[in-house]
Amino acid sequence: MVSVEELIRDLSPLQYQVIVRLKKQSMEEEEIIKTLKRQFGETWEPPEDLLRSLETKGFVKMQFREGKRIYSLTEKGQSVPLSLNLYR
Repeated sequence: MVSVEELIRDLSPLQYQVIVRLKKQSMEEEEIIKTLKRQFGETWEPPEDLLRSLETKGFVKMQFREGKRIYSLTEKGQSVPLSLNLYR
């Protein structure tokens, strides 16, 4: 069994924010970016590989629906806790 520390070791704070959003529901790529921009400011631009890197690491999966990229969590992504207490 993988510990929480091992699970999140490869996640940046921004990637963690995406996972938290996807825990609520699957989201279209454009909507993920919009919600992050609301949080960080409209002039902020996410790294180009943000979602692709989460997919490569096995936290999310992408499916095309009606020509749109829809992201949802994999089992690994679902196992990331919503609350992190990294300062124990």
